Amino acid sequence: MCNIACGALHNVAATSDGRVYTWGCNDDGAVGREGNEAFPMLVPDIRHETVTGVAAGDSHSLVLTLEGSVYGWGCYKDKEGKMFFNSATSEREILRKQERPMLLPGLERVREIRSGVSSNSALLADSTVLSWGIGESGELGRAINLELREKAEDMEEGAKPEYELYRVWKEHLTPRPMQVEGGGLLSGVKAIGAGYNHSMVVMAVNAEVWSTGLNNYGQLGLGHMTNQKLLQHVEELDGRGITEVTGGAHHSMALSGPSGKLYAFGRSDSSQLGIGREGGVLNAGASESLPVTVQFPAVETKTGKAPFVRAVSCGGTFNLAVTASNQVYTWGFGEMGQLGHRPAKGEEVVDEPVPRPIDFTQAAGGGVGGGGGFEILKVDGGAQHSVVLARVPVAYLEAVKRKLDEADAKYNQKMEEKRRAARQQGQGEDEEGDEELEFDDL
Repeated sequence: MCNIACGALHNVAATSDGRVYTWGCNDDGAVGREGNEAFPMLVPDIRHETVTGVAAGDSHSLVLTLEGSVYGWGCYKDKEGKMFFNSATSEREILRKQERPMLLPGLERVREIRSGVSSNSALLADSTVLSWGIGESGELGRAINLELREKAEDMEEGAKPEYELYRVWKEHLTPRPMQVEGGGLLSGVKAIGAGYNHSMVVMAVNAEVWSTGLNNYGQLGLGHMTNQKLLQHVEELDGRGITEVTGGAHHSMALSGPSGKLYAFGRSDSSQLGIGREGGVLNAGASESLPVTVQFPAVETKTGKAPFVRAVSCGGTFNLAVTASNQVYTWGFGEMGQLGHRPAKGEEVVDEPVPRPIDFTQAAGGGVGGGGGFEILKVDGGAQHSVVLARVPVAYLEAVKRKLDEADAKYNQKMEEKRRAARQQGQGEDEEGDEELEFDDL
């Protein structure tokens, strides 16, 4: 594997030879194939393409090919849960889910792709950006009608508002250029990013950050909480050399390439901003509408130097960051174990108010300590899960096999002892019991 993207409840991965594997929830076609959802399996319908990039939303997946084309599958859902997907021909075909990969029309010479919950953006070779999907909160960054249904005042009394399918098809689902405040077309972009219902771009000149979409917790970084339908300049990030932007459900992260510092804005009450516990930041609904600096440790134990962040990813209400020393930090909401910090026996999984390094020595086979070190390639977060893509040494793989073999032998030995004891007590050979090994034993 060389690339990975997490959707809400599914994952998409690309291999070094351009193949695509998916796994996870396939209720709405997000996996794009038949077969077992619980394990990575090949998506066969795009075997003739060489895939270089992947992206995933709530219920859809995208892949980018070496030639700059984009395939997609699954569906985009509106606020009411209605399913839509792209159509190359007419509005009559958009009310559906796409269960197998489809070449998306209107997308050529694409260099990079990103997905929100039900929206997407594509950075083209000419440094312009196209957006498409369902953009009810302004995340498409275009001067369009955000309402998908006809207005009540235009209807007969007592009638139910119907979807304006032609408008949804042409204004939302058809890829079109993003626009900045004032209506001008966006150009000169070097990086793109997406939160659940908001979008961000980084400009090549002066590394300016612009954002649009849902802003109910200040996740656009503009100093207020008003939604935007066109890209707005995040002036507080000027001069900080931003190279990467990304977002979660109601928060955003911006990485400074030159300094390795990370800036956060948006909702903070699940510790997702990584700014500690003081000042009421964990009060219900608390937020920061202007960028604040994420509070990493002063020095890394591993290096004795200040952490230098080289990559960041947001899950729904948590984050993962990779430092130059090959260390993965996580923080935010952790109740589902998505932060990767295994609690001691008897302790509960907790949220992390500031970035905390993952201890990979707890991994089977010894991780960093016992396996000679992982090379972290990429991290990503879904709604409540995380994936770390790493190159592992042969010694680690051998250690994992030894651990599993030892656990298997230990289990078989215990079960044989139990059967022997049962025979001696005259209970017969069929009553093996249901005792299992503790997790720590494995």
